[in-house]
Amino acid sequence: MKKFTKILVALLAVACIPTTLAACDIFGTPSASSSSVEVPDSSSSEAPAAEKVVLDKTTASMDLYETMTLTATLENVTGDIVWSTSDTSKATVVDGVVTALAEGEVTITATVGEFSAQCVITIESSGQMPVLSVNSDNVSLMEGQEFTLTSVLNFKGQALNATFTYATSDPSIATVENGKIKAVATGSTTIIVSVEYNGFEDSKVVAVKVTEDVLLEASESEIVLGTLALNEYVTSKTVTTTVTVSGVAVENAQVVWAVENDAVATVDGGVITAVGAGETNVSATYTSEKGNAFTVYVKVIVEKPIVAEEWEDNLIDIDADDNDTVELKVNSDGLVQILDKSNDNAALSYTLVDGKVMLNKSDLSVSKRTLLIEYTDVIYEVVVFITTERVTLISFATETDLENVGFYWDGPQTMALDTEVVAEGDTGSLKITYTQEQGWNYLLLKTPLVTDISLYDFIEFKVYNPTNNAFVIQPTWGTGVTVAANGWTDVRFLLTEFADGKITDMAGKPITAGNITNLPLCFYGDGFVADQAFYISSIEAGKFERVVEEVAENVVAKFTAEADLTSVTSFWAHVYGLSIDTTFAYGEEKGSLKATVGTPNGNGYLILNDPLRADVSAYDYISFWVYNGGTVDIEVGTLWKGFAVKAGEWTEIKLTADILNGADTMFGTKVSMEDLTNMVIWIIGGDKLTVGDALYFSSLTAGKNPVAEEVAENVVAKFESEADLDTVWS
Repeated sequence: MKKFTKILVALLAVACIPTTLAACDIFGTPSASSSSVEVPDSSSSEAPAAEKVVLDKTTASMDLYETMTLTATLENVTGDIVWSTSDTSKATVVDGVVTALAEGEVTITATVGEFSAQCVITIESSGQMPVLSVNSDNVSLMEGQEFTLTSVLNFKGQALNATFTYATSDPSIATVENGKIKAVATGSTTIIVSVEYNGFEDSKVVAVKVTEDVLLEASESEIVLGTLALNEYVTSKTVTTTVTVSGVAVENAQVVWAVENDAVATVDGGVITAVGAGETNVSATYTSEKGNAFTVYVKVIVEKPIVAEEWEDNLIDIDADDNDTVELKVNSDGLVQILDKSNDNAALSYTLVDGKVMLNKSDLSVSKRTLLIEYTDVIYEVVVFITTERVTLISFATETDLENVGFYWDGPQTMALDTEVVAEGDTGSLKITYTQEQGWNYLLLKTPLVTDISLYDFIEFKVYNPTNNAFVIQPTWGTGVTVAANGWTDVRFLLTEFADGKITDMAGKPITAGNITNLPLCFYGDGFVADQAFYISSIEAGKFERVVEEVAENVVAKFTAEADLTSVTSFWAHVYGLSIDTTFAYGEEKGSLKATVGTPNGNGYLILNDPLRADVSAYDYISFWVYNGGTVDIEVGTLWKGFAVKAGEWTEIKLTADILNGADTMFGTKVSMEDLTNMVIWIIGGDKLTVGDALYFSSLTAGKNPVAEEVAENVVAKFESEADLDTVWS
C-alpha cells in the first residue's frame, strides 16, 4: 500500500508541471504566492509587411489633347510622390494629372524613395479637336464703356489649361488688354482671340461696334389703337422722345418719324393715328452732331372695337320656308366676315343676294349663338336665337326613348311603349299603367333631347285618357291642366311660369327654360285603380305666332294674341291660370287677359315681366280695365294699393305716378314710372271667388292729366267741362 501511494504522488507531481513552471499543490492548483515566466509561442510570429507604391491604373488609353488623373496609394511607405513621364513630347504629368500631347506610347511613373509604380498609356487621336468659345461674338459699346471677353478652350466637356492672347485691329476704335475691351471712339473694329495648347492653335474674331454715348428713348414701346373711338379705344396717341448725350439731356432734339405700313397707321410729329386694323412699327430717328443715326421703334396695334349690339331682328327661324338659306338681317355694306363666337370664332359662310346676307341653313342648329359681325372699322357682337317653329323634347318611338323619362316613385305605376294608341303624327306613345289604387306621382323628363328651350313660348303634348276619371297634370307649382275622361286632351304649359324659380325639381332646385333637365310633371286625381292606364304623346316646345300690330306709343301691355302671354305671368300659377280671350274684351279691343281661378286665395299677383313700354316717365298714370266675372266684389291694384271692382262690371283702375314710384315687386325691388318691369297687379279678396271664376283685363295704357286752362284773375268759377263740376256741390 505504501509503495502504491508513492507511485501515485510521483505521477501527480509530473502531471502538475505547467509550461510556465508554476508551483502547484497536489491537486495541480497554482499557489497564490507562486510567480510565472512566459515562453514565446512560435506559432504566432508574422512576416514584416510589404513596402510599395500602387497606381489605380497600370495601363490606359487616351485621346489626343485629353487629360486623365492617376491616383497613387502608398503602402508602408512614407514620403512625397515624384511623378515623371517617359516622353515629355507625348504626355506630361503634374500631380498625377496626365495630359496627352502626341500619339504613341508613354509610361507614367510615381516614385517615393526607392519604391515606384508605373502606368503604360497608349495615345491615339479620335479626330476630335478642342473648341474655342468666347462669351460674345458681337460687342456694342458706347464711348468710354468697357466689356470683358471670357475665353474657354474645351475638349470633351473639359476646360483645358490653354494660353489666350487678344489683339485689336484698330486701337483708335477699341483697345483690348487681357480680354478687357475699352471703347475709344465711334466706329467698328475687331478683336482677335488666339489660343495655344500643346501645339494646338485656333482663333476667333469678335466684332466690336462703338457708338456715341447717345440714348434715345420713347415714352411708349407699344400702343393699341382702335379703328373707331368706341369702348376703351382711341384712334390716336402721342408718343414723345427724350435724347441724352453723355448723360446730358438734349433740349428740343430733332427726331424724324416714319411708319412701316401706312395702311395701318400714320405718324406726324409723334402723333400716331389709326388707319386700318393690323400691326406695324413706327420709328423715331435722331442724328447726332457727328452724323450718327439712332433709332427707337414703337409697335402699333390697331384693332377693331367690339360693340355689344342690342339687336331686334335676332330670331332666325330655319323652318320659316323651304329655302336652303335664311337671311341674317344685318347691313352688308363693308361686311368683312361673320364669326361664331360660341364655336371658337369659327367663320360662318354666307352669300350676298340683292344686298341681303344669307346663311346656309345646313350650318345652323337650334341654339342661342353669339356672332361677331365684322365690318371694315368695327365688330358688332350680337346674340341670335336660331329656332324652329317646334322642337321635340321627348319622343316615344322606340324602347330606348323610355330611358329619357322616369317616375319619382317607382311602383305605383309602370311605363311602356305603345304603338297602337298614338297621337296624330306620332309612331308611339308612353303608356302609364296603374299597379294599385294611387292618386298621384311625378313623371320626370330626365334627359330631354333639347334642354335649352328659352327661345320658345310653351311646352305642349297630348294625353289620352280612356277612363272615366279626369285628372290634372302640371309642372311643379305651375298651372295645372285638367285631362278630361274618355278622350284626348291638349296640354300646354307657358314658359313664363318658369321664371323666378317657381318651377323646381324634386330637390327644390329651380328649373328654368334655359335647362329643363329633370322637369317633373305631376299627375294627380282620384278614382284610378290597378290596370287603368293613360297615354302621353311626344313632348314638344313651340312658339306663338308673332302677329305684327301697330301699337300706340302709350300702350304698356296688350292682350290680343297668345304671344302676348309672354309679357305677363301669374306669380302663383295655381291660383290664377292665364290665357288670351278674343271673344270677350273691353270696348273696341280685340282681346283680353283672362285670369281663371284655380285655387281661391285671398291674394293673387300678376307680374308684368316684359312690358311693351317700360319707361312711362313722360306720362302721369297707368290705366286698365278689369271685368269681375265672379259674384262677389274684390279689389285690384298694385302693392300696396287696391281699388274696388264690383262683380259683373268693368272697372277702370288708374295707378298714378305717386302710387307706382317706389311700389314693391315680388322680388325685393321697386318699380317706377321710369321702369315698370315686374310691376305687380294685385288681386285682393280672391278667396271669395270660386274655382272657374275669371277676371278679364284690358290692355294697360299710359295717360296724361289734362292741361290746366288759363283763367282770368277775376274768374271765381267756370263751367266749361265736366272737370269743373268738382268746384261745386249740391
